[in-house]
Amino acid sequence: MKNKTINILFIILKSRLNKNGKAAIKCRITYKRRRIEFATGFFVEPNNWVNLSQRINPKIKESELVNLQLEQIKHNINEIFYTLKLKNSSFDVEDILRVYRGENSDAERTILEVFEMHNKKLKSLIDVEYSASTHSKFIEAKKHLEGFILHHFKRKDYLLKNLKPKFIDEFEYYLKIEKKHKQITINKTIQRFRKIIKLAIYDGFLSKDPFMLYKPKPVKLEVVFLTPKELKQLENYKFRQARLEQVKNMFVFCCYTGLPYNEMACLKPEHIIKNSDGSIWIFIKRLKTSKPLSIPLLPKAKQLISIDEELEALQNLEDLFNHLPYRNVQVEKFINSEFLVVPGSLLMIIEEVIRSTILSDSLKLVIEIRDVNDELYIQYRSNDRISKGFNEDNLSEIIRAYSIYSEERIMITHEDENKRVLTLPKLQLIS
Repeated sequence: MKNKTINILFIILKSRLNKNGKAAIKCRITYKRRRIEFATGFFVEPNNWVNLSQRINPKIKESELVNLQLEQIKHNINEIFYTLKLKNSSFDVEDILRVYRGENSDAERTILEVFEMHNKKLKSLIDVEYSASTHSKFIEAKKHLEGFILHHFKRKDYLLKNLKPKFIDEFEYYLKIEKKHKQITINKTIQRFRKIIKLAIYDGFLSKDPFMLYKPKPVKLEVVFLTPKELKQLENYKFRQARLEQVKNMFVFCCYTGLPYNEMACLKPEHIIKNSDGSIWIFIKRLKTSKPLSIPLLPKAKQLISIDEELEALQNLEDLFNHLPYRNVQVEKFINSEFLVVPGSLLMIIEEVIRSTILSDSLKLVIEIRDVNDELYIQYRSNDRISKGFNEDNLSEIIRAYSIYSEERIMITHEDENKRVLTLPKLQLIS
């Protein structure tokens, strides 16, 4: 029975005095044969401390105030102890101190609290074990989970101990219906949430795994490959603009080497090594996993990059890749002509604006892109969200990018106080 009771003592260490010759008064909590100490914030001269009563000698001036504070500390700790006992939760002496300091005990940990702990640790490991994009994905997953808890439970957080398999099903339903996510995106979000739960189990915050019987819904992806005939057509097609011809060559180069886009964008001359036997290889690390890639340059790839003369072109292409769209999302909605060219910087800005407006406000289309005659119209209302994408710096970047392809200028007109229209000349490439 003694192990199930709490013992609270106030002690001083006479061997550790501050510059004023006073010792710190510490509180020692013992429970289940484990003890923990913390500083109360009060100090006393060793000769004025009474070990028997664990208080300052009442005859000393101002001792009454400190003694009352010590009594209050003891009362608060006892109150926390009995509250945890009434909840019938498994707790230890560390939990008692944690609650006393205003934190949650392990038994009272919440989902978003553990998620935040994980994200802070992950942030400190950027460029050590993880990339910045991995951190941003977990930040996004936490936002979705936070939105779900607020939407479904009308609260700001949710206790881990109350987590049941139904929570996961409801979260998946929320992502599908409320957020309009596709199944492959839902699976990724759930996967990141599952990692947080594994962390909670490992740290002892959760005893049962709610994901034990969970199975992600399979997604069938239709992978479209270029046929040899289509690849040959692309190889033989000659662009008028030298920069576009280089982009084509880089794409074909990826086809023959299997080099991913991110690694292609970071490819430098030092990554291409000539072995003693005369063979040429690409040695580079995957940005996502840091695993090494070793790729032999086949004859077809060598034709695209002359090792002796054109390795320097790879360095020159680094700037070009910065102006290409990272993903070709939404572009097919407004580019119909086979040889219509829109600078990558514009596509990136349009994609950013579309993602932050249309998907979050399905009842009102805040940006409209029209294909009219020889011009491309981008019509939008100048509200706070839109202005983040179409600000002065971005518009200047669009104009600069267009000047590479055409002497015709971009027109920016105001239909009314809020509505603006960007008129872009189409850029046709004639084979």
